[in-house]
Amino acid sequence: MNRILLLGAGKIGAAIAELLCGSGDYDLLVADQDENLLNGFHRVDIRRAVVDVEDADTLAPLMKDRDAVISALPYYLNVAVARLARDNGLHYFDLTEDVETT
Repeated sequence: MNRILLLGAGKIGAAIAELLCGSGDYDLLVADQDENLLNGFHRVDIRRAVVDVEDADTLAPLMKDRDAVISALPYYLNVAVARLARDNGLHYFDLTEDVETT
């Protein structure tokens, strides 16, 4: 089973979470700073974490024992997340189309 950390619980993150969990192939941890968004997930197989993604010290522990990070965050947050994923040896997927960030 693939262990995924999904950052961002907004509309895009929620859609990704539903697709991944619906397949049954993923152990999903969704992290966002907004607890209300996280509480909006009705599936019991989605684990949740409230985290400030701009704080590497609180984000890094969530990457432990994960295979990949999917970012559904605003583009300006992705550079730091991508570096942290790299430093932790994780695959990284960015949903933005921001060429400069990529």
